[in-house]
Amino acid sequence: MPTIASEAAPAWIEPVPAETDLGAFAVADEWEISALLRMVIECAEPLTVYAADGVPCWAYLVAQDALSGELQLQLRQAGGLPEAGTSLVCVANLQGIKLQFSCDVLGPSLVATDDSCRVTRPRSIARLQRRRFLRIETPLGLPYSASLMLGGRMVEMGMDNLSLGGVALRASPREARLVYVGQRLPRVWLELGHDVVLHTELEVRSRRAWSSFLLGEQHLVGCCFTSLTEEARETVRRTLDSMFGNAAFVRETVRNK
Repeated sequence: MPTIASEAAPAWIEPVPAETDLGAFAVADEWEISALLRMVIECAEPLTVYAADGVPCWAYLVAQDALSGELQLQLRQAGGLPEAGTSLVCVANLQGIKLQFSCDVLGPSLVATDDSCRVTRPRSIARLQRRRFLRIETPLGLPYSASLMLGGRMVEMGMDNLSLGGVALRASPREARLVYVGQRLPRVWLELGHDVVLHTELEVRSRRAWSSFLLGEQHLVGCCFTSLTEEARETVRRTLDSMFGNAAFVRETVRNK
């Protein structure tokens, strides 16, 4: 459970108006929902919670139960816990990205505490940023790379980050000259840590230059998966789960390049 400071209440975060269409920002994948909730817990981000009467209070999300699907909210308010069946709208600012989800109160926490309640797991979360998928930076010191044909020869590129939607690869200036936005890369072997190799097809979506103190001039090539079988998608999910254990996860996961 995260350590929760006893500082003064943070400023309220306004919810998105009910009539707003959030379809373009909706996260419905079960793994991504769990990942976002876990980040809120581990970062100890305060939530602004709105009940049906519209009066806000603030709270912390302190636990999620993968088996029951329940969440535990620790409320910071006077006047007792909301009644079972009460609908809540929860809003958070996760490192500059606004999250919003709805849940229903199930009852008091089963743990002996008088300021926590159990709520339902949201079926979707609105993540208000342009990116469709949550990206996680690959941990240092482990083999995360891509092997592919470029210019008639096999090249290997390091992997910068991974998501359910694709990968970002690190290319040298020479390799980057052979890559263009919209290009299909039909035969790519992704090494995802130790003893995990995924054969897939990618499409180049972006390319930009950057400089590294150790590597010098590099290019970051953003690629999306063009098609993944359910077995391959499950392999990516398991890889992302293992990347959660990296010590740099909370610090680096949501950096906005």
